Order: sequence, then C-alpha cells, then structure tokens
Amino acid sequence: MSRQKKLKATAIYIADFYQQLAMLIKSKLPLPEGLRQMGAQISSRRFREAVEAISDHTATGGDMATAMKQYPQLFPKLHIHRIAAGGTHGALDHVLFAIANFRYFNAYLLTRTQQIFAVPGTDRLSRDSGNHPPVHRRRSSADRRIHLIENRILGRRSSE
Repeated sequence: MSRQKKLKATAIYIADFYQQLAMLIKSKLPLPEGLRQMGAQISSRRFREAVEAISDHTATGGDMATAMKQYPQLFPKLHIHRIAAGGTHGALDHVLFAIANFRYFNAYLLTRTQQIFAVPGTDRLSRDSGNHPPVHRRRSSADRRIHLIENRILGRRSSE
C-alpha cells in the first residue's frame, strides 16, 4: 500500500475511532471500559496496543490526553490538546465528534483534490459544469470512497 493511501486509511480509521469513542462517552460508559471494548475490536496491532495502553492509563486515574502523547504517530498534538481541554471542561464527547468530522472532511478534500488533478477533465465537477452530456459510468473506487466520506460528514447511512 502506498504511503498516501496508508495515510488516508489511517485518517479515516482514527476518525472512526474518535466518533465511536464519543458515542460511548455520550452513552455514559466509563472511559476505560469504552476504550477496552473498542481495543478488542481493532484489527491493527499497533493501534490496538495503543488503545489498550490508553485504557490502562485511564483505568489508573490518568487522563486520556496524557496517555495519547505517548503515540504521536497516531494522534497529532492538535487532537491531544483539544481532547485535554474537552476532558477538563466536561465536553470530551463534543470534542471527539468535532475531531472526527474534521478528519473525515480532511480525507474527503484530499481524495477530491487527488481525483481532480489526477486526470484533468474527467471529474464530476468538470462534467457537471459545462455543456457536455452526462457520462454514465460505473463508480470508481475513488468515487465510492468520496461518497462514503460525504455520508459520514453529513451523518447519513451509506447506500452501498
């Protein structure tokens, strides 16, 4: 897998993590238990170990942001600082939802930009903007990924 694809996959994977964790916190599940349950379902060994370590740290009374600092390759400083502020002010679920939406939107913009510049004139924007007849074609994997990300940003269920 190329580095670009791996970064996009990781961005969406971590956005999913933030969103699911926010839902667990919103449902009043204790943070260590929520992290432990999520860690058991993560397929990536590196990410699962990080979540388990964060769960163990929070179970002993530590805060999540401090534990996340040990994994800068997974969690950017901006996220850690926002999570620390949200935890301090009792708005951790709102902060996690905001970060997840930001990550989804970031992945969407990256995918759209790559699609537009990869083959000029073949994207939806250029087809829809002129006097060209509509082109009916099977959806590419990039189009499906964009559709999925758009649905996540807008909070809709995917139709695929």
